Amino acid sequence: MSYPRARRAARRSAHAKSAAFHLKLRQALAYYPPNHRDAETLWFWDTLAPYGFLPLANARVRRAAATALIDAVLAHYSRVYQDRSVRTFLVTFAWDAGLTPITEPVLDMEAMERLVRRQLERLGLNAVCAFDLDVFSKPNDGEEVRHLHMHVHALCWTRDPTFQPHTTAAKLREGRAFPNRIGAPSVKFRSRAESAAQFAAFERACRKRVRAKPVTASPNIARDRSRRDQTALSIANLAQYMSKDTAVSKNRYKGRDGNMRMRPEARRFTFKIALRFAEIFSEISPFDAVFGVGAEASLVTADYSARIRAWERRNRESGEPCNERELKAAWIRYFIRHANLGLSPCIIRQRRHTLANVASAK
Repeated sequence: MSYPRARRAARRSAHAKSAAFHLKLRQALAYYPPNHRDAETLWFWDTLAPYGFLPLANARVRRAAATALIDAVLAHYSRVYQDRSVRTFLVTFAWDAGLTPITEPVLDMEAMERLVRRQLERLGLNAVCAFDLDVFSKPNDGEEVRHLHMHVHALCWTRDPTFQPHTTAAKLREGRAFPNRIGAPSVKFRSRAESAAQFAAFERACRKRVRAKPVTASPNIARDRSRRDQTALSIANLAQYMSKDTAVSKNRYKGRDGNMRMRPEARRFTFKIALRFAEIFSEISPFDAVFGVGAEASLVTADYSARIRAWERRNRESGEPCNERELKAAWIRYFIRHANLGLSPCIIRQRRHTLANVASAK
């Protein structure tokens, strides 16, 4: 089953978010123009499709990555559609390791991946995981600089009927592995129903799916779909949520229950923030941003990677090469040119860096 309706809806949502980010980035680069030498290098939204290094800052790469993840997750869904023992959750790991100032960000994505992987393996879960980046609307109490927050979303599933997601999340939050000083829960499991309650798009998509005209003569098919752990629309929306661009900041506030909550704010996603996001994602490829835990999930991420590689091979016929070192050098020159922004180059440690060092040592 190909689920064309779910695929189209998720792709439209992902592409719209990418367009919103690149509109802000285009305005930022017009206001703070690069030198003539680097203008074409930093022109991420209207270039030929790249090959070689694939930076997620490039609009075409971001859309290709979102499409690949949506398609790979839907392919997985088609394999487990009839298995009623499968329970699926969206898990968010948001802890202090990903908290860093916007002026001089230092991100150890390799250590973050290692910790999430170890905890999910211990729980016996399959998971497709993706890194995401947020920025807070205001500085933390007692500080003057706003902070970025790298975190991990995981599409997890299990066939264990005794697995208790909320109890598990509470235990992880109480442990020492995921400290959090921003007030929001550092680990949170959300079912399909809870995701719909938090994200209006999920709720609308699920409601439309249930109201859709049945494709067979069975009068119970719509009701049967509504009771499923996930539908094609909900699982596709989860995939686009994990692979999205963002053009909003997160405003923290205390809810009526006393817990810290987040509210999106577009106006606080400034030119300076857009430039910082673009620079960070200039160093992260689709292969760096997604990883799998467990045998089944590894098949999904392998499918995702294969789709990206096939897309990159097609670009070699009519696209243009992209060099990671040249891109990083362009951003260094850009921040020197616009020193009034107060931004230093980011420092990111990734799994492929360590693997490359090991290979070169041999």
